[in-house]
Amino acid sequence: MRLGDRQEWTILCGSVAEHVLGSLLPRGGLIVADIGADLDGRVESGSLDLEERNGLARVVATRASTVVVVGRWSTTGVHRLARTLLDLEAHGIPRGRLLPVLNHAPKRRSGQSLARHTVRGLLEDLDGGAWPSPTCLAHDPGVERSVREAAPLPPRFVRRVGRASASPGAVPVIA
Repeated sequence: MRLGDRQEWTILCGSVAEHVLGSLLPRGGLIVADIGADLDGRVESGSLDLEERNGLARVVATRASTVVVVGRWSTTGVHRLARTLLDLEAHGIPRGRLLPVLNHAPKRRSGQSLARHTVRGLLEDLDGGAWPSPTCLAHDPGVERSVREAAPLPPRFVRRVGRASASPGAVPVIA
């Protein structure tokens, strides 16, 4: 399912989005849903319009067995990654279901170690407690192109993240 403009998203109120997702899950396999980080609803914003517009993202994030949160290894990217992880946790997604991914990460192990330490340190400074270590991915132009063109993610990216997030017997929905 692909909806063009954000104005069309309001037709997928929470109950419809829940029904659509529920009909896909019994078919098995891996379902990948590329959603935005906007999860605000009426409780958070006082706006029914926001609740309806963000309904699909809220349902997918809530039902997903794993929520993959991708951020870029840059100053703003790390901050956005941390903010999104904290927002998802505030929405009720347990930390154990969140899988942070750093795209454009350094290729060397020492650089990846620094990147992981930086993200965990920022999260702990902002919120405290232990957070999952990010999966580091070197620059893959296919991921950026897919996002820019609203095309499917490269299979090698999906396989790698799927391996990192799959648990035996689960039907993961990656958001």
